[in-house]
Formats: sequence, C-alpha cells, structure tokens
Amino acid sequence: MIRTLVTGFGYWGGVLTRNLLDHPGFFVAGVHDPDADRRAVARAANLYTFRTLSDALDFTTPQLVVIASPIGTQVEAAMMALARHANVMIAKPGATSLADLRRIDSLAQRKKRVAVIDYTMRHAWTFHQMQTESASWGNILEVTTERFAVGTRSTAPILHDMMVHDVALLHALRDAPWRVRSVDRGDHHLHVWLDTDWAVATLTARTDAEEQRRTMRLVCSGGDTSWDQLADEAAPTPVERSLSDMARRINAGDHDMTLEHRVIATLEDIEQA
Repeated sequence: MIRTLVTGFGYWGGVLTRNLLDHPGFFVAGVHDPDADRRAVARAANLYTFRTLSDALDFTTPQLVVIASPIGTQVEAAMMALARHANVMIAKPGATSLADLRRIDSLAQRKKRVAVIDYTMRHAWTFHQMQTESASWGNILEVTTERFAVGTRSTAPILHDMMVHDVALLHALRDAPWRVRSVDRGDHHLHVWLDTDWAVATLTARTDAEEQRRTMRLVCSGGDTSWDQLADEAAPTPVERSLSDMARRINAGDHDMTLEHRVIATLEDIEQA
C-alpha cells in the first residue's frame, strides 16, 4: 500500500480522501489543512490531522502527497512534497503557468518521483470509449463542450476552476496542437474557440446557468459521438480509475508530464487572448 498524505480537506479533498480510504492500493497516513474546522471534520473520521504541511510531511513520511488545496497554493505544496522525496498528485489546475509547471517537472525528475495533475474526467470510462471509437474514425473535425454550473460556485477563475477540465479532455483526445483563435469572457461565462489545421473546437463554461450541464460532442470524418458526463454512471468511477492509474505510475516510475505541459500552455494562451 502506498503511504499517502492529503493536503487540503475542503470538498474535493474530502472526496479524494474517501476514495483513497476505499482503495486497496493506498493507506491514508494523515490529512493537512490549516483550517481548524476542516481538521475537526477529518479527526471525526479517525484521521490524523496536521496544521502545517511541514509537520505533516515530517510525521507521516509519505510516498505520495495528494494536493487538493486552493488554486494558487498547489505549486509550493508540490515543491515541498517532492523535496521530501514524495510523489505528488495535484488536483486541477495544479499550476497556472508553464514556469511553475517546469519547476515541478524539473524537481520531480531530479528526485526520480512521479508528478501528475489530476484531470479526473479523462479517466471516465465513457471518455475512454470515445477515444477508442474516434481513433478509428479518422481526423477530428469538430469538438463542442459545455460545462454549466448553477449559480456562482466559486471565487476561482472560470478558466482554472471549470474550463480546465475540457481543455484537458481536448488534449487527451489527440496529440495535435490546438491554437486559441478567439475568447469571449465575462464575470460568469467563458467561451473559447480553438482550431488545428483540420479541426475546430468550441468550449463554453458558465457559472450562472439554470441547470447543470457537462457535455462533449465529437465529430470525426468517419463518425460522431456525444457524452453527457452527468449521466455517466459507469463503475469504477473516474476518481477510482484516476487513483488506480496513479498507483500504476508510481510503481512504474512513469513521470511523463507531456499532457500537463500541453494543457497549461493552452490555459496560458486563453488568458493572454
């Protein structure tokens, strides 16, 4: 079992911790969160808790640190964990600049450890089916995604809190570079148009919708398919598959971050457009 420390015990940290506890490949050695109320919730679940990440790393000596702390705090947490010879699995967006991602990648390679940004939905069973089917259908011609949330769900930027999922899915489909052509942004919406030499993609995210929506439509030269993520009930879940993939990567020493570099480069292009 992989000795694991979770840092950040908000909503997503709680989800990851529950899945880690249920997974046969991991042992949760402790939870770090500077918030006393969140530590109390973790202690109620019979977990060791720590106020500082330094204390948590010293006490648990983890093989893996799962980082689910707020956007803007993840990079330094990853660097601290890697410096202590731990592998790291970072909740999206992980890093918001290529410079920060290169720092993580460089240290991971020097320490011979695995560093991954957890773009969870690319591990969904239906998405894997979509990848397999589309690979036999020829060139991708069109990708359309919609990710709608009801009400303002977060103070985090829409790009890094929501659209990062669809940017990661777009890059996971094919290795071709996607160019950002146009961006329309507002307080509660973000529309992005991208293309390659033969394909177009339209990504839309909103935080003021009347109903939730998480869809992807893919059109290829030889077929098309659609995916409603809210209706995807396949087992194991994307989180379970993601954790199993992380265990595989740690055991194999697979520290390739090619996908992460492509995703962060596109996020930077969208921010600058």
